[in-house]
Amino acid sequence: MYIVTSLKDISRMYHTSIPEKVKICEKNGGRVLLLTEINDENLSPFAMRFGATETRLGKVHTKGRIIVEKNKQMIMSDDITKENESSSVESDYAFSTNSIEMVNNINTLCRFLWKSSKQLTMSKKK
Repeated sequence: MYIVTSLKDISRMYHTSIPEKVKICEKNGGRVLLLTEINDENLSPFAMRFGATETRLGKVHTKGRIIVEKNKQMIMSDDITKENESSSVESDYAFSTNSIEMVNNINTLCRFLWKSSKQLTMSKKK
């Protein structure tokens, strides 16, 4: 399963059941591959703490998220935005499908992004 998202979105996921679902997926033999973009190396531990099987860094061309499970289903969402300038209410719009053709196309895209990314490693402080 691929999760492609921004670091800001990962921070939101910490407050959901998603990290627990990652553990369940891995316990059942699945792999969760997290791809994100980090501009500040000091934030690397934050991404690692998510608990994905493997985390890589690459150019993420979305502020939303893509979650795709090969040959099964996918969810794509837009950036979470405030409804208007004076509101504190945030809206999140998502598209979900189990269409094999769409799922496989997005899976291919995620596989390409994964191959063109680099593994996240923790650097040792000197």
